[in-house]
Amino acid sequence: MSMTEELRNAGRGREEWRVADPKDGSYCMVFSHYDGHTFNPEREAHEWLDDHRRRFPDSQFAGHEVRRVVARDRTDDLLHSAAEHIERLSARALELAAANDDMRGLLLWTLYHHQGGSSDIGQPIRRALGIGQHDHLTAEQIAEAKAAAAMPANAEVSGGL
Repeated sequence: MSMTEELRNAGRGREEWRVADPKDGSYCMVFSHYDGHTFNPEREAHEWLDDHRRRFPDSQFAGHEVRRVVARDRTDDLLHSAAEHIERLSARALELAAANDDMRGLLLWTLYHHQGGSSDIGQPIRRALGIGQHDHLTAEQIAEAKAAAAMPANAEVSGGL
């Protein structure tokens, strides 16, 4: 399960059983697993309401019913917002990684043309790419450089390798 799925699951709210007015939903009692001592909140809500009706038949709550409600609070909303933010950042990170791959290829292409051990252009590029001062470019690096040179935006000015 991904981090965003876990955040959304954690922010799904909590199930409550409320003794509520059937017209407006206002309630007088809540039973849930989250109160620390309720094992079966639905049953306990029904038992409470049945007992209340028996003992106080004319009570303002005698006409209430037991309702299942999923209650969400600020924390649930924050968890969903965090999941959305992570998804946006992940998408941006993928875009940046693709751009980074393109830049690496372009740097390799430039290095291919300025490989000398004393090149003012090639040596900083070697350091940036983690390539030793006198190391030869590998076949993979040359292929990456050629692919960058062949990108539509570069093809007409690159002149190939």
